[in-house]
Amino acid sequence: MLLVTQLGRFTKEDQRVARLLKEVFGAGVLARTVLVFTLNEDLDGSSLETYLRETDNRALAELDVVCSRRHCGFNNKGDGAEQEARLRELMRLVEGILWEHEGRAYSPPGGPPAPSCAP
Repeated sequence: MLLVTQLGRFTKEDQRVARLLKEVFGAGVLARTVLVFTLNEDLDGSSLETYLRETDNRALAELDVVCSRRHCGFNNKGDGAEQEARLRELMRLVEGILWEHEGRAYSPPGGPPAPSCAP
């Protein structure tokens, strides 16, 4: 699951979306979720990791922890090479989730067994 939000603008509505994901898919879905931030250029050279660890937005900091600190930022003004690098980073995170769960897709508790995503 990808949860996309704008850097510096994690709102009550974003919190509601995260809460609804848990309600609909079960709490375990967030452990398989990657937080994707737009406007990464607003960090002005600082790292996304530092931003998330030092943010005053407790809901965002807590969600980052629940999502196993899987996050990726995209620079809206980045060139093709930079966007490709971010896409590779995002795919590495997704592949890590699949590896951790042995290629099984997420299935909410009480739902049908999770199919394998492995080739």
